[in-house]
Amino acid sequence: LVINEVMPRGPGSDWVELHNRGATPIDLCGYFLTDAADRLDHYLPLGGVMPPAPCPPLLLPPGAYRVIALDGTPLPTAAPIDPLHAPFKLDVADQLHLITITGGTGDGVLFLYPRGPNQPADVSLARVPDGTGLFFTALPTSGAANPAVRP
Repeated sequence: LVINEVMPRGPGSDWVELHNRGATPIDLCGYFLTDAADRLDHYLPLGGVMPPAPCPPLLLPPGAYRVIALDGTPLPTAAPIDPLHAPFKLDVADQLHLITITGGTGDGVLFLYPRGPNQPADVSLARVPDGTGLFFTALPTSGAANPAVRP
């Protein structure tokens, strides 16, 4: 499971795209997404349930993408938690981390994204090549493969 694309300053809500680049389904119950590892109110349980509560499997199929709005939706005080809306937004200099429920680091990206005066609003930070490469600016491909080559 990797962070595959980030849209930190586009039109509408910020968003992140996760990608299962493996050959088997991944249970999202095993992961949190956060932009601040030291703030528990910024942890989004990707399975929709805060541990230690039981989490019914929420599988991301092989090769699939999952887009999460980073729109500052507060976590509810009781279950269920909407795993498609994070309790934080992004700044131009920020970070995103996938953390396992046991505290391990799955993936992460730190970025400085001060869009220049001539850069269009619809430019994301995307792994090129898709799922494995470094992050480059690219046209957004929310929920789909990133371009095969750097634009």
